[in-house]
Amino acid sequence: MVQRHPLLWAAGGSGSCLAVAFGLGIFATHVLDPHGPANPYLAGSMLCGLVTFVALIMAIGIAIHGVGTAEEHRRARRQLPRAGPVR
Repeated sequence: MVQRHPLLWAAGGSGSCLAVAFGLGIFATHVLDPHGPANPYLAGSMLCGLVTFVALIMAIGIAIHGVGTAEEHRRARRQLPRAGPVR
C-alpha cells in the first residue's frame, strides 16, 4: 500500500508516541509518587519508565521510516533520462 503523504503520517505517528511517553511520565511522577520524583524502585514506576523508553524509540523509528519513504517517493517521481536515437 502506497501512502500519499508519508511525512504527514510519520509526524502523526511519532507525535502520538511522544504524547504517550509524556503522559506516562506525568502519570508516574504525579500519581505513583506524588511527594517527589518518580521512585525507580517501585514496580509501577519501572513499568512506566520502560513503556516511556519504548515509546520514545518507536517515535524516532517512525520518523526515520517516514523520511526514508518520502525520499523514496521523491526519487520515484523523477523523470527517466530520454533515450536518444540508436546509432
